[in-house]
Amino acid sequence: MRITQGQLRKIIREVVYRDSISGPAISIISSGVSTFVIAYDSGMLLAEVDRLNSMGITSPDEYQIYGYGQEKHYPAEMIYSGVVVEIDGSRGPCNGARHVSAAASRFPKQGWGSAVYLAALDELGPIGPDRGSIKPGAEALWRSFSKRNDLARVPYDDITNPRTPDLRDDCKVLYMKDVYVNSSYHPVEDIDAPGVKDMRALGIQVEVLMSDRWLLAARVLSKLFSEVFRSVY
Repeated sequence: MRITQGQLRKIIREVVYRDSISGPAISIISSGVSTFVIAYDSGMLLAEVDRLNSMGITSPDEYQIYGYGQEKHYPAEMIYSGVVVEIDGSRGPCNGARHVSAAASRFPKQGWGSAVYLAALDELGPIGPDRGSIKPGAEALWRSFSKRNDLARVPYDDITNPRTPDLRDDCKVLYMKDVYVNSSYHPVEDIDAPGVKDMRALGIQVEVLMSDRWLLAARVLSKLFSEVFRSVY
């Protein structure tokens, strides 16, 4: 079988760059109205996709967390943290913000939660807190964001009892909660989070390196994050 120039370039790229891919990365994965922002171990992800390929699993539809015969392989340790944001017009215009629908961290006191939120804000903003309910840890996170100079907080107007003429800020509000929970946030300058930017840059490297295998890798990440979320909550 003859190797085409394109295939040869791909093989060379993987050989040259693969050894440089290691450590924490952040990738952003769109799936319908939902967007996953996940921090993960890049080397473990590459190894897992290689393992799946060696079993003949090459497409997202073939992938399952459990179920390769009697094997049960669940490498959730590659996931550090993640947040899912959604576009949901049923809550109101809400300053044009996406809202958090799920978030979890395997290391809640080590800054991994804030890392994926900041990556989401940097690339996807504006973003607002979950409009259904909010846990104390998430409240504390948004409170800290309200004090940052690189983020702007824009309050919501109660969609059931509006007080401003501008309809764009109308949104479902969480009663008995402070204003920093009932607001959207967006960057007003370059977000001061060099570690987060480094991890996002590595995530982009991984996505480019994996090329046509990225769809399978993205499914691995999103499914494993969903399992981590279920285990935490």
